[in-house]
Amino acid sequence: MKKIIFTFLMFVTVYSFAQTSMTLAYNGTPIHSGDTITPENLLVGSDNEIYLDITNTTNRPLNLLIVRNIIQAASEGTTVLTCLGVCTEADSLNYTMQAEQSLTGHNGLHITYTTDAQGVSVAKYRIANDDIPESDYVDIYFVFDTDPTSIQSSTMQANTLHAYPNPASGNVNINYSYNGNANKLQLVVKNLMGATVQVLPLSVSGERVVMNVSDFTPGIYFYSLEADGRALMTKKLLVR
Repeated sequence: MKKIIFTFLMFVTVYSFAQTSMTLAYNGTPIHSGDTITPENLLVGSDNEIYLDITNTTNRPLNLLIVRNIIQAASEGTTVLTCLGVCTEADSLNYTMQAEQSLTGHNGLHITYTTDAQGVSVAKYRIANDDIPESDYVDIYFVFDTDPTSIQSSTMQANTLHAYPNPASGNVNINYSYNGNANKLQLVVKNLMGATVQVLPLSVSGERVVMNVSDFTPGIYFYSLEADGRALMTKKLLVR
């Protein structure tokens, strides 16, 4: 009997640590920790607003700690503002929600993304219970890809990048094409923390390159076509 009780208590303990004090949703779809959100129809030179609904699921005030980590920026002029109560470009924001309070739309958590260049930016957000941030949090990854039609540049639109198979566990074929005059073209692969894990030199004439990911830790990666150090296109690769 004692063993059964002990096992039950262990189950309750593990289960309780798996819960969070909040729920989040994007466009009505629940968000789970580790999810990636890719907002559509982002425009260069505009303030692009991304809204998240957030609910305090407890019967007590919830002290939120929102931490932002910009993994990749499309250009030096790119800004990512975090807004909840106030808007800030700082890497962290604190906010207290009331018991069982829900914040939606303009009153909820929203992000303002602005860039002056075509390209991809990647940001990680951690929304945590500031009282126990080590165990009570939700991680969200945002991939901001500005609308290529917003820049009238046939040269930039002629660039292509595609990986297959995706997901992958061994060799990955990277098909690409480049229409420009860069001196150095390369494929750069980064993990979710923004660390570079692979760099492959590419021919400016455009062709196919094979990359082996068998030694990669399973998870999400981002691969970019870079010309003279500037990311032209970035896409997501899932490694199993």
